[in-house]
Amino acid sequence: MIFPQKLTGSILIQVVVFTSIALFLIGGLVNWGRLLIKTADHQAARLQSFLIAESGTEYYRWHLSHDADDYQDGTGIAGPYIHNFKNKDDITIGTFELTIAPPEPGSTLVTIDSKGSTTNTPSSHRTIRTELAFPSLAKYAVAANDTMRFGEGTEVFGPIHSNGGIRFDGIAHNIISSEEYSYKDPDHEAGDEYGVHTHVSPQDPLPDTPLPLRPDVFLAGRTVAAPPVDFDGITATLSDLKTKAQNGGNYFSSSGDQGYHIVLNTNDTFDIYTVTSMVPAPDHCVSGEESRTWSIQNESLLSNNAFPSNNVIFAEDHLWIDGTMNTARLTIAVGRFPVSLELMPH
Repeated sequence: MIFPQKLTGSILIQVVVFTSIALFLIGGLVNWGRLLIKTADHQAARLQSFLIAESGTEYYRWHLSHDADDYQDGTGIAGPYIHNFKNKDDITIGTFELTIAPPEPGSTLVTIDSKGSTTNTPSSHRTIRTELAFPSLAKYAVAANDTMRFGEGTEVFGPIHSNGGIRFDGIAHNIISSEEYSYKDPDHEAGDEYGVHTHVSPQDPLPDTPLPLRPDVFLAGRTVAAPPVDFDGITATLSDLKTKAQNGGNYFSSSGDQGYHIVLNTNDTFDIYTVTSMVPAPDHCVSGEESRTWSIQNESLLSNNAFPSNNVIFAEDHLWIDGTMNTARLTIAVGRFPVSLELMPH
């Protein structure tokens, strides 16, 4: 009788092989999971660092709104300036570091670099660069402190704002806004109308009927009850600029004629002319004082001047400006004092 040969150890080898493979796969999965967790933690830390940096920007925006000329964080010394960032439980969870570049002469543009980081992962920092400046009336095509009416055929491409009401019957490619929610249109005998309205057919309804969009007139939309433009502040600013021009700048009082013409030169000088006459209007235009254009016909050279040390030029008369300059910055202001109702901005 023949008995089969007894085999020993074959099952043990298979167990070892498959166990090794399983351990290898499990180890890979564990490492992959650890990598995912580490990546998620890193991304969360970077997001939190970004939010902390953003809070630094908002903090200094608030600071400048209360002290517009302080670019040293209230310390009187050069930066950077580091602030702790705390959570709702008053526990410090990070910091933001501010580097502030003050505006160049003749500019109001402030550059703020805010670097945020968390306490747990300071290497995962984020930096936000923000540029802040005072708003300028130059952004408006028209800004007024009274009611206005724009007739049919008018086409305006820049934004328009009035602290009074606006009747607009033309085509507006930008936003038309008014401080007024409603007002009495002096050219219409009905009741109060919306602060920005049109009589282009179909005429806008009266408040408080919902205001239609009217994209045929207001291509970019319209806004009522908008924040006002501070014309009183503008008058105060002009007065301050006049004082600066009289003390270290260039000040020109009334020309006694049609006004002044400034030509800027690339060698940091400017020529100023007295305008003696303007181009007459065509024959079909109205007669009298308004029968002329705003184009210069004749002028005489008054002087050649270097750009002032404080970069401020003020003219208390009509002013034309042209020319080219390279690296300098100037603030050129025009106004008449004392302010009267006839000279207030409209």
